[in-house]
Amino acid sequence: MSTVIELDEQQLREVCEATQQVDAAIAIQTATVEYIRYWKRQRLKELAGKVEMDESWRMMDVADSGERTRDQSSH
Repeated sequence: MSTVIELDEQQLREVCEATQQVDAAIAIQTATVEYIRYWKRQRLKELAGKVEMDESWRMMDVADSGERTRDQSSH
């Protein structure tokens, strides 16, 4: 999908510098991906202390991966 974004020369230079990209389109894509990643981390940080975690998740994960290994080897 394509879209049109209007940036002045200074903004474009800064995006290219911040992303360490020479190509403007790649710089914009990189900046967008990085911003979305940042935004998601911030949302997770907001949940800190609000979500109760089952501390046995590691044991359940190991048990689940063991079941998958057995299931895959039986096929």
